[in-house]
Amino acid sequence: MLEAYKRPDLGDPDASDDPDAVKDEKTRQVKLLAGNGIDIVFEQEGIDTRDDGVTIPLSLAASVAQAESRSISENLKWVHRERTIRGIFKANRGAYFGFNTDDGNFTPDENAKYVKMMYELYAEGWKPTRIANELNRLGVKTVTGKAFARDSVSRVLTNEVYVGDIHIGKTKSRDIITGELDEIQVENYIKDHHEGIVNRELWEKVQERKAEFRRRHR
Repeated sequence: MLEAYKRPDLGDPDASDDPDAVKDEKTRQVKLLAGNGIDIVFEQEGIDTRDDGVTIPLSLAASVAQAESRSISENLKWVHRERTIRGIFKANRGAYFGFNTDDGNFTPDENAKYVKMMYELYAEGWKPTRIANELNRLGVKTVTGKAFARDSVSRVLTNEVYVGDIHIGKTKSRDIITGELDEIQVENYIKDHHEGIVNRELWEKVQERKAEFRRRHR
């Protein structure tokens, strides 16, 4: 017969990283166990309902869940920073036009020729809007299946993955509880991380032209 329930500590490998799910689950557990006359032990907090005079209000259970959620959030941010420092990066599936990233790696696919075409046309003096129109005339679609536009072409022309580099941590991560940006930003730029689609000479020529355009239109 179960005499007491021990609450899993924060190292529980099956714990959810969803703060609302954590809080709801802990509250549900407290209600279920207490309602069936089962004593509860909060190991980290040093609370045992088997001790005389000890009660566990649901507000305490909620605060414990909140503390767990905060710890999970901090752990996730630490993992993100460590992965950045160590140069560990897995590409999201279907996130990069011209690359197959199903296995988390960058492998040029059948659209790589259109990426190269974008760079070559821009280096020759074409504007992103004109390049987008040409891609649409050829029936080429973005990774989301939409028609190309000026902004979608510009994103390809400025993303370092197309020359074989990656820039990890260039955008700040958000706190999973508050939604606020992480104040500590760790970045890592790795050259020649994978096989690029355009050579470095063409890449640099395009970046120089875009920089010149920005200077003229300040």
